[in-house]
Amino acid sequence: MDQWRRAFLESHYPTYRRAVRAAAQESTWVCWHYSPEEWQQFDSSAWQYSIGRIRMVALWGCLFVLVLGGGSFSMTQHPQPAWWEFAFVGIAITVAIAVVQIFVRQMYTSSKAAQQARQAGPRKICIGPTAVVQPGQTLPLAGYSVQFLPNFWDPLRGGIDVLENAAIQEGSPARVTFYGRAMHGRGGLGTHIRVEVPIPAGHETEAAQLVQRFHTTILGED
Repeated sequence: MDQWRRAFLESHYPTYRRAVRAAAQESTWVCWHYSPEEWQQFDSSAWQYSIGRIRMVALWGCLFVLVLGGGSFSMTQHPQPAWWEFAFVGIAITVAIAVVQIFVRQMYTSSKAAQQARQAGPRKICIGPTAVVQPGQTLPLAGYSVQFLPNFWDPLRGGIDVLENAAIQEGSPARVTFYGRAMHGRGGLGTHIRVEVPIPAGHETEAAQLVQRFHTTILGED
């Protein structure tokens, strides 16, 4: 499957080919070091984002269980429902609850491990043509499904197969934001993915040059 995915990306997406060639020449373009205050802000923001995703999945999971339970229960609403109908309702609801619990628990465990890795340091993020590397995590910018097979049990862990844009997002702090898409199965690209990297104080010019390098080298713009 890895070979098929790699061949598919190489044949259909020039940005992937450019990223792989660029990484073969220089795997890391910049490494940014952060002050304790900047790193704490980044860690807090990342944790709040993770918790928000977990709550969203838990909410949708609860709604799914309610809909499934209501639909299953309606099957038993006739004069003489068989015992197996009640058993089916119970099993369906139990399985649905178990699946939701597995997803939520895995997301929380993954998020907590990432937070602990950030807090352990070093306070550094490196960016290259194919990945953003921070303590405890590597977020691919090219060939995610080739380098890191999608983890069905870890919805928070994602990456980009094909980069579509890179830009500086204003804010406090400002961020370099990478936009791309991940490949689903054998049918081409699917989910839109965004990877954000905070810009440490004093590196604004370097960040602008980095974005321009992505546009020129990876996206193929003049």
